Amino acid sequence: MADVKAPTRKLVLGWQVTKGMDPRYWLQAGAAPGKQKKEDLVTVAAEEIARHAVIIAQSGSGKSFFLGRLIEEILLETKCNVLVLDPNADFREIHRPVDEKFWGEKASYSSETRKGYLPDEASQQEFMKRWDTPIKKRIYTRKGGGGGDIQTLYVNWFSLSVDWLFGEVDTALRAELRHCHEFAKLVTMLRQPPGTEPSGLGMDDLEFVKELAEKTRSTTWNDIAATIRTRLGPPLPSQTGKSEEGFDREKRRTTTIERAAIHKSFVTKETDSLYFSVAYDNRESRLFTFVAPRSEPPSDRRVRVIDLPSIDDPDQRMMTVSFVLAREWQAARDRWEDALQRDADKDSRVPTFVVVDEAHNFVFAEARGAAQFRLQEQFRRIAAEGRKFGLFLVLVSQRPDKLDRLVLSEMENQAIMKLNSNVVLRHTRKLLGLSKQNASMAARCLEYDAGRVLLIGPWAGKEPTPLYVALRRTKEGGRNLREESWTIPE
Repeated sequence: MADVKAPTRKLVLGWQVTKGMDPRYWLQAGAAPGKQKKEDLVTVAAEEIARHAVIIAQSGSGKSFFLGRLIEEILLETKCNVLVLDPNADFREIHRPVDEKFWGEKASYSSETRKGYLPDEASQQEFMKRWDTPIKKRIYTRKGGGGGDIQTLYVNWFSLSVDWLFGEVDTALRAELRHCHEFAKLVTMLRQPPGTEPSGLGMDDLEFVKELAEKTRSTTWNDIAATIRTRLGPPLPSQTGKSEEGFDREKRRTTTIERAAIHKSFVTKETDSLYFSVAYDNRESRLFTFVAPRSEPPSDRRVRVIDLPSIDDPDQRMMTVSFVLAREWQAARDRWEDALQRDADKDSRVPTFVVVDEAHNFVFAEARGAAQFRLQEQFRRIAAEGRKFGLFLVLVSQRPDKLDRLVLSEMENQAIMKLNSNVVLRHTRKLLGLSKQNASMAARCLEYDAGRVLLIGPWAGKEPTPLYVALRRTKEGGRNLREESWTIPE
Protein backbone atom coordinates (compact mmCIF):
# COMPACT_ATOMS: atom_id res chain seq x y z
CA MET A 1 0.00 0.00 0.00
CA ALA A 2 1.43 3.40 -0.99
CA ASP A 3 2.28 5.88 1.72
CA VAL A 4 -0.32 8.60 2.16
CA LYS A 5 1.30 12.01 2.24
CA ALA A 6 0.35 14.04 5.30
CA PRO A 7 -1.53 17.25 4.51
CA THR A 8 0.71 20.28 4.23
CA ARG A 9 0.78 22.39 7.37
CA LYS A 10 0.37 26.11 6.97
CA LEU A 11 2.07 28.83 9.00
CA VAL A 12 -0.21 31.82 9.50
CA LEU A 13 1.98 34.92 9.28
CA GLY A 14 -0.56 37.63 8.66
CA TRP A 15 -3.59 39.08 6.98
CA GLN A 16 -4.34 39.74 3.32
CA VAL A 17 -4.23 43.47 2.58
CA THR A 18 -5.95 45.98 0.35
CA LYS A 19 -4.07 48.09 -2.20
CA GLY A 20 -3.66 50.63 0.58
CA MET A 21 -2.02 47.94 2.78
CA ASP A 22 -4.89 47.73 5.29
CA PRO A 23 -5.88 44.26 6.61
CA ARG A 24 -8.90 43.53 4.40
CA TYR A 25 -10.83 41.32 6.80
CA TRP A 26 -10.64 43.78 9.69
CA LEU A 27 -12.28 46.56 7.67
CA GLN A 28 -15.51 44.57 7.59
CA ALA A 29 -18.32 45.02 10.10
CA GLY A 30 -18.40 42.24 12.67
CA ALA A 31 -14.75 41.23 12.19
CA ALA A 32 -13.60 39.20 15.20
CA PRO A 33 -10.79 36.77 16.09
CA GLY A 34 -11.39 33.25 14.83
CA LYS A 35 -14.28 34.14 12.50
CA GLN A 36 -12.16 34.79 9.42
CA LYS A 37 -11.99 32.56 6.35
CA LYS A 38 -8.83 30.87 5.10
CA GLU A 39 -8.58 33.30 2.20
CA ASP A 40 -8.38 36.23 4.64
CA LEU A 41 -5.00 34.98 5.89
CA VAL A 42 -1.51 34.90 4.41
CA THR A 43 -0.04 31.47 5.01
CA VAL A 44 3.25 29.78 4.20
CA ALA A 45 3.57 26.07 3.44
CA ALA A 46 5.69 24.35 6.09
CA GLU A 47 8.06 22.80 3.56
CA GLU A 48 8.92 26.25 2.14
CA ILE A 49 10.50 27.49 5.36
CA ALA A 50 13.38 24.97 5.22
CA ARG A 51 15.64 27.63 3.71
CA HIS A 52 17.84 30.44 4.97
CA ALA A 53 15.87 33.65 5.43
CA VAL A 54 16.61 37.34 5.89
CA ILE A 55 14.32 40.06 7.26
CA ILE A 56 15.25 43.64 6.39
CA ALA A 57 13.40 46.11 8.59
CA GLN A 58 14.23 49.56 9.88
CA SER A 59 13.45 51.10 13.23
CA GLY A 60 9.73 51.35 13.99
CA SER A 61 8.72 48.75 11.40
CA GLY A 62 7.51 46.15 13.90
CA LYS A 63 10.25 43.65 13.07
CA SER A 64 10.35 42.11 16.57
CA PHE A 65 6.59 41.64 16.36
CA PHE A 66 6.86 39.89 12.98
CA LEU A 67 9.85 37.81 14.05
CA GLY A 68 7.99 36.71 17.17
CA ARG A 69 5.02 35.64 15.09
CA LEU A 70 7.26 33.70 12.69
CA ILE A 71 8.95 31.84 15.56
CA GLU A 72 5.59 31.00 17.18
CA GLU A 73 4.25 29.57 13.92
CA ILE A 74 7.40 27.50 13.26
CA LEU A 75 6.99 25.92 16.69
CA LEU A 76 3.21 25.47 16.51
CA GLU A 77 2.89 24.12 12.98
CA THR A 78 6.04 22.00 12.59
CA LYS A 79 8.36 19.83 14.69
CA CYS A 80 11.26 22.23 14.06
CA ASN A 81 13.43 23.69 16.81
CA VAL A 82 14.43 27.34 17.18
CA LEU A 83 17.58 28.84 18.70
CA VAL A 84 17.33 32.61 19.21
CA LEU A 85 20.44 34.77 19.59
CA ASP A 86 18.64 37.68 21.22
CA PRO A 87 20.59 40.99 21.51
CA ASN A 88 17.65 43.15 22.62
CA ALA A 89 15.91 40.93 25.21
CA ASP A 90 12.90 40.77 22.85
CA PHE A 91 12.46 37.05 23.55
CA ARG A 92 13.39 36.98 27.21
CA GLU A 93 9.71 36.33 28.04
CA ILE A 94 8.77 34.03 25.19
CA HIS A 95 7.46 31.54 27.75
CA ARG A 96 4.70 34.01 28.71
CA PRO A 97 1.63 35.00 26.65
CA VAL A 98 0.41 38.54 26.16
CA ASP A 99 -2.68 39.53 28.13
CA GLU A 100 -5.97 37.92 27.07
CA LYS A 101 -7.37 41.38 26.25
CA PHE A 102 -5.39 41.18 22.98
CA TRP A 103 -7.99 38.63 21.89
CA GLY A 104 -10.78 40.76 23.34
CA GLU A 105 -11.04 44.53 23.71
CA LYS A 106 -7.72 45.18 21.96
CA ALA A 107 -8.45 42.90 19.00
CA SER A 108 -9.36 45.59 16.47
CA TYR A 109 -7.93 47.73 13.71
CA SER A 110 -8.02 51.53 13.60
CA SER A 111 -8.30 53.11 10.15
CA GLU A 112 -7.06 56.37 11.67
CA THR A 113 -3.84 55.15 13.27
CA ARG A 114 -3.58 52.24 10.78
CA LYS A 115 -2.62 49.96 13.64
CA GLY A 116 -4.18 47.05 15.47
CA TYR A 117 -3.55 43.80 17.30
CA LEU A 118 -5.14 41.18 15.08
CA PRO A 119 -5.18 37.57 16.33
CA ASP A 120 -6.48 34.70 14.24
CA GLU A 121 -7.40 32.41 17.18
CA ALA A 122 -10.68 33.00 18.96
CA SER A 123 -9.13 33.26 22.44
CA GLN A 124 -5.94 33.20 24.48
CA GLN A 125 -6.97 29.78 25.82
CA GLU A 126 -7.00 28.36 22.29
CA PHE A 127 -3.41 29.53 21.80
CA MET A 128 -2.18 28.43 25.24
CA LYS A 129 -3.58 24.94 24.80
CA ARG A 130 -1.03 24.46 22.01
CA TRP A 131 1.75 26.65 23.39
CA ASP A 132 2.11 26.30 27.14
CA THR A 133 2.93 22.67 27.94
CA PRO A 134 3.44 21.01 24.51
CA ILE A 135 6.25 23.38 23.49
CA LYS A 136 9.13 23.29 25.95
CA LYS A 137 11.13 26.47 26.25
CA ARG A 138 14.35 27.62 27.86
CA ILE A 139 15.84 31.08 28.33
CA TYR A 140 19.56 31.17 29.11
CA THR A 141 20.49 34.36 30.91
CA ARG A 142 23.04 35.94 33.26
CA LYS A 143 20.25 37.78 35.07
CA GLY A 144 18.78 35.34 37.57
CA GLY A 145 17.85 31.89 36.38
CA GLY A 146 18.47 28.55 37.96
CA GLY A 147 15.25 26.65 37.49
CA GLY A 148 12.31 25.87 35.23
CA ASP A 149 12.24 27.73 31.94
CA ILE A 150 15.01 30.12 33.08
CA GLN A 151 18.57 28.79 33.31
CA THR A 152 21.86 30.50 34.06
CA LEU A 153 23.97 31.00 30.96
CA TYR A 154 27.53 29.62 31.03
CA VAL A 155 30.27 29.36 28.42
CA ASN A 156 32.91 26.62 28.56
CA TRP A 157 36.36 28.24 28.57
CA PHE A 158 38.05 25.23 26.98
CA SER A 159 35.55 25.13 24.09
CA LEU A 160 36.73 28.54 22.90
CA SER A 161 39.68 29.03 20.60
CA VAL A 162 42.78 31.08 21.39
CA ASP A 163 41.65 33.53 18.69
CA TRP A 164 38.68 34.41 20.85
CA LEU A 165 40.46 34.44 24.17
CA PHE A 166 43.55 36.45 23.27
CA GLY A 167 42.62 38.63 20.31
CA GLU A 168 45.48 40.18 18.39
CA VAL A 169 48.80 38.50 19.26
CA ASP A 170 51.65 37.59 16.93
CA THR A 171 51.85 34.18 15.28
CA ALA A 172 54.59 32.72 17.53
CA LEU A 173 52.82 33.76 20.74
CA ARG A 174 49.49 32.45 19.44
CA ALA A 175 51.10 29.05 18.82
CA GLU A 176 52.43 28.96 22.38
CA LEU A 177 49.06 30.01 23.78
CA ARG A 178 47.40 27.16 21.87
CA HIS A 179 49.80 24.72 23.50
CA CYS A 180 49.07 26.22 26.93
CA HIS A 181 45.30 26.11 26.29
CA GLU A 182 45.48 22.47 25.22
CA PHE A 183 47.60 21.57 28.25
CA ALA A 184 45.05 23.18 30.58
CA LYS A 185 42.15 21.41 28.86
CA LEU A 186 43.79 17.97 28.95
CA VAL A 187 44.73 18.26 32.62
CA THR A 188 41.16 19.30 33.43
CA MET A 189 39.88 16.28 31.51
CA LEU A 190 42.19 14.07 33.58
CA ARG A 191 40.76 15.62 36.74
CA GLN A 192 37.19 15.14 35.48
CA PRO A 193 37.12 11.87 33.52
CA PRO A 194 33.97 10.71 31.69
CA GLY A 195 31.34 9.44 34.08
CA THR A 196 32.15 11.97 36.79
CA GLU A 197 30.28 15.20 37.35
CA PRO A 198 32.29 18.43 37.71
CA SER A 199 31.67 20.44 40.85
CA GLY A 200 30.61 24.06 40.43
CA LEU A 201 32.24 26.13 37.72
CA GLY A 202 35.60 24.36 37.85
CA MET A 203 37.41 27.13 39.75
CA ASP A 204 39.37 24.56 41.78
CA ASP A 205 40.47 22.90 38.55
CA LEU A 206 41.80 26.21 37.23
CA GLU A 207 43.78 26.67 40.46
CA PHE A 208 45.17 23.15 40.11
CA VAL A 209 46.20 23.65 36.47
CA LYS A 210 47.88 26.99 37.27
CA GLU A 211 49.87 25.43 40.11
CA LEU A 212 50.85 22.49 37.90
CA ALA A 213 51.96 24.87 35.14
CA GLU A 214 54.29 26.63 37.58
CA LYS A 215 55.82 23.32 38.71
CA THR A 216 56.53 22.12 35.15
CA ARG A 217 58.41 25.06 33.69
CA SER A 218 61.73 24.61 31.84
CA THR A 219 61.76 20.80 32.02
CA THR A 220 61.61 18.01 29.45
CA TRP A 221 58.27 16.53 28.50
CA ASN A 222 59.18 13.28 30.30
CA ASP A 223 59.73 15.18 33.54
CA ILE A 224 56.52 17.14 32.96
CA ALA A 225 54.60 13.89 32.47
CA ALA A 226 56.05 12.49 35.71
CA THR A 227 55.02 15.63 37.61
CA ILE A 228 51.50 15.51 36.19
CA ARG A 229 51.20 11.84 37.14
CA THR A 230 52.41 12.54 40.68
CA ARG A 231 50.11 15.53 41.22
CA LEU A 232 47.07 13.67 39.87
CA GLY A 233 47.68 10.66 42.08
CA PRO A 234 46.44 7.15 41.29
CA PRO A 235 43.74 6.81 38.61
CA LEU A 236 40.11 7.06 39.61
CA PRO A 237 37.91 3.94 39.28
CA SER A 238 36.42 5.42 36.10
CA GLN A 239 39.95 5.53 34.62
CA THR A 240 40.76 1.85 35.07
CA GLY A 241 39.72 -1.35 33.30
CA LYS A 242 38.07 -1.69 29.94
CA SER A 243 35.39 0.68 28.68
CA GLU A 244 32.12 -0.46 27.09
CA GLU A 245 33.71 0.30 23.72
CA GLY A 246 36.61 -1.99 24.59
CA PHE A 247 39.50 0.45 24.95
CA ASP A 248 41.95 0.32 27.86
CA ARG A 249 41.14 3.27 30.14
CA GLU A 250 44.54 3.32 31.88
CA LYS A 251 46.35 3.32 28.56
CA ARG A 252 44.19 6.23 27.40
CA ARG A 253 44.98 8.09 30.63
CA THR A 254 48.70 7.59 30.07
CA THR A 255 48.41 8.83 26.49
CA THR A 256 46.49 11.92 27.66
CA ILE A 257 49.16 12.70 30.27
CA GLU A 258 51.88 12.42 27.61
CA ARG A 259 49.97 14.68 25.24
CA ALA A 260 49.52 17.28 27.98
CA ALA A 261 53.24 17.10 28.77
CA ILE A 262 54.26 17.59 25.14
CA HIS A 263 52.03 20.65 24.82
CA LYS A 264 53.43 22.09 28.05
CA SER A 265 57.03 21.61 26.91
CA PHE A 266 56.52 24.33 24.26
CA VAL A 267 55.25 26.95 26.72
CA THR A 268 57.50 29.61 28.24
CA LYS A 269 57.09 31.27 31.61
CA GLU A 270 55.91 34.50 29.98
CA THR A 271 53.18 32.69 28.02
CA ASP A 272 52.09 30.86 31.17
CA SER A 273 51.75 34.19 32.91
CA LEU A 274 49.72 35.73 30.04
CA TYR A 275 47.41 32.73 29.72
CA PHE A 276 46.48 32.48 33.38
CA SER A 277 46.19 36.23 33.89
CA VAL A 278 43.56 36.35 31.10
CA ALA A 279 41.85 33.23 32.46
CA TYR A 280 41.64 34.70 35.96
CA ASP A 281 40.45 38.02 34.62
CA ASN A 282 37.58 36.33 32.76
CA ARG A 283 36.87 34.10 35.74
CA GLU A 284 35.66 37.16 37.66
CA SER A 285 32.67 37.53 35.35
CA ARG A 286 31.49 34.05 36.34
CA LEU A 287 30.26 33.62 32.76
CA PHE A 288 32.86 30.94 32.10
CA THR A 289 33.12 27.40 33.41
CA PHE A 290 36.55 25.77 33.64
CA VAL A 291 35.32 22.20 33.51
CA ALA A 292 36.25 19.55 30.94
CA PRO A 293 34.26 20.11 27.71
CA ARG A 294 31.85 17.31 27.01
CA SER A 295 29.14 16.61 24.47
CA GLU A 296 25.73 17.91 25.44
CA PRO A 297 22.82 15.48 25.60
CA PRO A 298 20.08 16.28 23.06
CA SER A 299 17.88 19.07 24.38
CA ASP A 300 14.16 18.49 24.75
CA ARG A 301 13.57 22.25 24.49
CA ARG A 302 11.91 23.27 21.24
CA VAL A 303 12.93 26.88 21.63
CA ARG A 304 16.09 28.16 23.31
CA VAL A 305 16.82 31.84 23.80
CA ILE A 306 20.31 33.20 24.49
CA ASP A 307 19.76 36.42 26.41
CA LEU A 308 22.77 38.37 25.11
CA PRO A 309 22.05 41.74 26.83
CA SER A 310 22.46 39.94 30.16
CA ILE A 311 26.19 39.76 29.30
CA ASP A 312 27.73 43.17 29.97
CA ASP A 313 31.03 42.85 28.09
CA PRO A 314 30.70 43.12 24.24
CA ASP A 315 33.67 40.80 23.62
CA GLN A 316 32.21 38.16 25.93
CA ARG A 317 28.91 38.54 24.07
CA MET A 318 30.64 37.60 20.81
CA MET A 319 32.46 34.72 22.52
CA THR A 320 29.09 33.42 23.67
CA VAL A 321 27.65 33.56 20.16
CA SER A 322 30.66 31.65 18.81
CA PHE A 323 30.41 29.05 21.58
CA VAL A 324 26.69 28.48 20.97
CA LEU A 325 27.13 28.24 17.19
CA ALA A 326 30.01 25.76 17.50
CA ARG A 327 28.03 23.56 19.84
CA GLU A 328 24.95 23.69 17.57
CA TRP A 329 27.03 22.87 14.49
CA GLN A 330 28.66 19.89 16.18
CA ALA A 331 25.32 18.56 17.43
CA ALA A 332 23.84 18.85 13.92
CA ARG A 333 26.83 17.01 12.43
CA ASP A 334 26.52 14.26 15.03
CA ARG A 335 22.83 13.81 14.19
CA TRP A 336 23.74 13.68 10.50
CA GLU A 337 26.43 11.02 11.09
CA ASP A 338 23.97 8.99 13.15
CA ALA A 339 21.29 9.28 10.46
CA LEU A 340 23.68 7.94 7.81
CA GLN A 341 23.89 4.69 9.76
CA ARG A 342 20.13 4.17 9.33
CA ASP A 343 17.82 3.60 6.39
CA ALA A 344 16.67 6.81 4.72
CA ASP A 345 13.04 6.21 5.70
CA LYS A 346 14.11 6.11 9.37
CA ASP A 347 15.81 9.52 9.28
CA SER A 348 13.70 11.47 11.78
CA ARG A 349 15.86 14.59 12.06
CA VAL A 350 14.13 17.97 12.20
CA PRO A 351 15.45 21.39 11.20
CA THR A 352 16.82 23.90 13.67
CA PHE A 353 16.41 27.59 12.88
CA VAL A 354 19.17 29.85 14.21
CA VAL A 355 17.56 33.27 14.58
CA VAL A 356 19.96 36.23 14.74
CA ASP A 357 18.42 39.60 15.50
CA GLU A 358 20.56 42.72 14.85
CA ALA A 359 22.55 40.37 12.64
CA HIS A 360 24.92 43.09 11.41
CA ASN A 361 26.58 42.94 14.84
CA PHE A 362 27.61 39.31 14.26
CA VAL A 363 27.49 38.54 10.51
CA PHE A 364 30.07 41.12 9.52
CA ALA A 365 30.40 42.52 6.00
CA GLU A 366 33.99 43.42 6.88
CA ALA A 367 35.46 41.35 9.70
CA ARG A 368 38.27 42.97 11.67
CA GLY A 369 40.63 40.89 13.75
CA ALA A 370 40.99 37.16 14.36
CA ALA A 371 37.89 36.86 16.56
CA GLN A 372 35.55 38.52 14.06
CA PHE A 373 37.00 36.50 11.18
CA ARG A 374 36.31 33.32 13.13
CA LEU A 375 32.69 34.30 13.78
CA GLN A 376 32.27 35.30 10.15
CA GLU A 377 33.54 31.88 9.05
CA GLN A 378 31.09 30.13 11.37
CA PHE A 379 28.14 31.92 9.78
CA ARG A 380 29.48 31.33 6.28
CA ARG A 381 29.79 27.63 6.99
CA ILE A 382 26.21 27.38 8.22
CA ALA A 383 24.96 29.39 5.24
CA ALA A 384 26.87 27.23 2.74
CA GLU A 385 26.54 23.76 4.30
CA GLY A 386 23.84 24.00 6.96
CA ARG A 387 21.03 22.65 4.82
CA LYS A 388 22.32 19.07 4.75
CA PHE A 389 22.72 19.14 8.52
CA GLY A 390 19.30 20.69 9.08
CA LEU A 391 20.56 24.12 10.21
CA PHE A 392 18.91 27.24 8.78
CA LEU A 393 19.66 30.89 9.47
CA VAL A 394 17.05 33.60 10.00
CA LEU A 395 18.88 36.93 9.92
CA VAL A 396 17.21 40.19 10.94
CA SER A 397 18.83 43.56 10.30
CA GLN A 398 18.13 47.20 9.53
CA ARG A 399 21.54 47.52 7.84
CA PRO A 400 21.84 45.07 4.91
CA ASP A 401 25.03 46.83 3.76
CA LYS A 402 26.72 45.72 6.99
CA LEU A 403 25.91 42.03 6.44
CA ASP A 404 28.31 39.54 4.86
CA ARG A 405 27.55 39.31 1.13
CA LEU A 406 28.45 35.62 0.93
CA VAL A 407 25.96 34.80 3.67
CA LEU A 408 23.28 37.06 2.14
CA SER A 409 23.65 35.27 -1.21
CA GLU A 410 22.30 32.09 0.43
CA MET A 411 19.12 33.77 1.75
CA GLU A 412 16.35 32.29 -0.43
CA ASN A 413 13.43 33.51 1.69
CA GLN A 414 13.30 37.27 2.10
CA ALA A 415 11.04 39.66 4.00
CA ILE A 416 11.17 43.43 3.69
CA MET A 417 9.36 45.76 6.06
CA LYS A 418 9.31 49.54 6.43
CA LEU A 419 12.38 51.24 4.92
CA ASN A 420 13.27 54.81 5.85
CA SER A 421 15.51 55.86 2.97
CA ASN A 422 16.32 55.32 -0.69
CA VAL A 423 19.89 54.47 0.35
CA VAL A 424 18.75 51.43 2.35
CA LEU A 425 16.37 50.49 -0.48
CA ARG A 426 19.25 50.55 -3.01
CA HIS A 427 21.42 48.39 -0.75
CA THR A 428 18.52 45.98 -0.22
CA ARG A 429 17.81 45.62 -3.95
CA LYS A 430 21.48 45.06 -4.78
CA LEU A 431 22.47 42.78 -1.93
CA LEU A 432 19.38 40.55 -2.18
CA GLY A 433 19.64 40.43 -5.97
CA LEU A 434 15.99 41.37 -6.44
CA SER A 435 14.46 40.96 -9.88
CA LYS A 436 12.92 43.98 -11.63
CA GLN A 437 9.41 43.03 -10.50
CA ASN A 438 10.49 42.32 -6.91
CA ALA A 439 12.53 45.54 -6.77
CA SER A 440 9.49 47.51 -7.94
CA MET A 441 7.35 46.05 -5.16
CA ALA A 442 10.14 46.55 -2.62
CA ALA A 443 10.16 50.26 -3.47
CA ARG A 444 6.70 50.52 -1.87
CA CYS A 445 8.28 49.62 1.46
CA LEU A 446 9.35 53.27 1.68
CA GLU A 447 5.66 54.06 2.20
CA TYR A 448 4.90 51.19 4.58
CA ASP A 449 3.50 51.79 8.04
CA ALA A 450 4.47 49.53 10.94
CA GLY A 451 3.31 45.94 10.71
CA ARG A 452 3.45 45.60 6.92
CA VAL A 453 5.68 42.94 5.38
CA LEU A 454 6.58 41.98 1.81
CA LEU A 455 7.46 38.29 1.44
CA ILE A 456 9.76 37.38 -1.45
CA GLY A 457 11.07 33.96 -2.45
CA PRO A 458 9.81 30.38 -2.10
CA TRP A 459 7.73 31.11 1.00
CA ALA A 460 5.77 33.76 -0.96
CA GLY A 461 4.91 31.47 -3.86
CA LYS A 462 5.01 32.65 -7.47
CA GLU A 463 5.13 36.38 -6.74
CA PRO A 464 5.88 38.70 -3.81
CA THR A 465 3.16 38.73 -1.16
CA PRO A 466 2.36 41.73 1.04
CA LEU A 467 0.69 41.20 4.42
CA TYR A 468 -0.26 42.80 7.72
CA VAL A 469 1.33 40.90 10.61
CA ALA A 470 -0.96 38.77 12.75
CA LEU A 471 -0.75 39.10 16.53
CA ARG A 472 2.47 38.14 18.25
CA ARG A 473 1.04 36.13 21.12
CA THR A 474 4.07 35.95 23.41
CA LYS A 475 5.44 38.83 25.46
CA GLU A 476 8.04 41.10 23.95
CA GLY A 477 10.85 41.49 26.47
CA GLY A 478 12.47 44.58 25.00
CA ARG A 479 10.79 47.94 25.16
CA ASN A 480 11.01 51.40 23.62
CA LEU A 481 10.36 54.71 25.39
CA ARG A 482 6.68 55.41 26.05
CA GLU A 483 5.83 58.71 24.39
CA GLU A 484 3.09 59.49 26.92
CA SER A 485 5.67 59.39 29.71
CA TRP A 486 7.88 62.18 28.29
CA THR A 487 6.05 64.27 25.68
CA ILE A 488 3.86 66.06 28.26
CA PRO A 489 5.49 68.49 30.75
CA GLU A 490 4.95 68.26 34.49
